[in-house]
Amino acid sequence: PQYYYLLDKALSFKPKEVIVGLHLVSDIFNAYDVVYHLAYWKDYRSLSFTDDEPALASSLKATRIPFKGLRDFLRETSVLYKFFGDRTRVLRERIGVSSPRTIGTARWDTNDPDASLRYDDDPNQQTLFWPASYLRGVDLESKNIREGLNLTARFLTLMSEKTAHAGTELVIALIPSKESVYSEKIGTRAEQNEFFEKLLRNEASVRAELLALCREKGMRCIDMLPGLREKLRKGESIYPHTWDEHPAPEGYCAYAEIIKEGL
Repeated sequence: PQYYYLLDKALSFKPKEVIVGLHLVSDIFNAYDVVYHLAYWKDYRSLSFTDDEPALASSLKATRIPFKGLRDFLRETSVLYKFFGDRTRVLRERIGVSSPRTIGTARWDTNDPDASLRYDDDPNQQTLFWPASYLRGVDLESKNIREGLNLTARFLTLMSEKTAHAGTELVIALIPSKESVYSEKIGTRAEQNEFFEKLLRNEASVRAELLALCREKGMRCIDMLPGLREKLRKGESIYPHTWDEHPAPEGYCAYAEIIKEGL
């Protein structure tokens, strides 16, 4: 929705192409979140959809923490609590008091949704995954995510029609999750973790639906997954060593190179 809002401004520059970067594990949810939780977008809501299980963006990264309400209150009101909590997090994870989200775990069969999974086969490409969190953004069993996918298709179609009318081409760059990019290197370990395995499966379904939409509507689409996997095969480091999904500076360069090749 926000990309659609900005499209008129983009077209005012008379571009040859307008490139939309669509992150598969967050932008689908965001389409639902914006349309159903901001009054400005109420005209785009579906009469056949009832938002009776509302979810906010903060819920995607929510963790199961005992006495969470009290601890959140203390973090907001006590500088000392926040200071010591942040600085003892790694120690608490190492001794098993807290879920290993910052340091990760080598036990891929863990069923702890707050734990990060550690990949360190290659020191240059070591990183952490938090699949339980990112799965929430492509959980196709959630009616909210299904509605987000419907809205995404609708807005991309509207953008394609508007750009075509202006004599400009719309290019959609599908940005995969870090988990999907690493899936070849992870191999059979992915099957040991229910969150990781389901994330890969659902994301593949979302990608397939959007690629089919592009073919049906004649929209140009760049699937960035093969190119990013090839970067890993060549030994490039494109993600940080943390559980953050955003790429490292080298990763943003990889994004640009792949889109340039696609153009």
